[in-house]
Amino acid sequence: SSLSQKLQLKIPGNLRKNREKDSKEAQYVRHLGRKLPQTYELYRGFVDTRPPEVIANIAICLIYQANYMIDLQLRRMERDFLKEGGLRERMTRARLAARNGSNANNASNRTGSS
Repeated sequence: SSLSQKLQLKIPGNLRKNREKDSKEAQYVRHLGRKLPQTYELYRGFVDTRPPEVIANIAICLIYQANYMIDLQLRRMERDFLKEGGLRERMTRARLAARNGSNANNASNRTGSS
């Protein structure tokens, strides 16, 4: 299950019914959410000119965006873990590869070939 499902956000009824995913404001906030770096200054002009309910909906939209990105990251980390193993497994492989590489170099140095 996704992080947003686990959080089970408690959105007051008046905000939930006024929250339209495809409104101009929601689209604008989603567009701002793609800009880097994310700072309050990106949203200041929008927030300073909107009523509190709209600002709350902006915050809710940003929370959902953050949850979505965290869910994507968690799925990616799970795939990588299944494919590559955990940190200790990767460290062991790297150490063995380095050790084998230095053994090969030592053998070639002893035989006079480089």
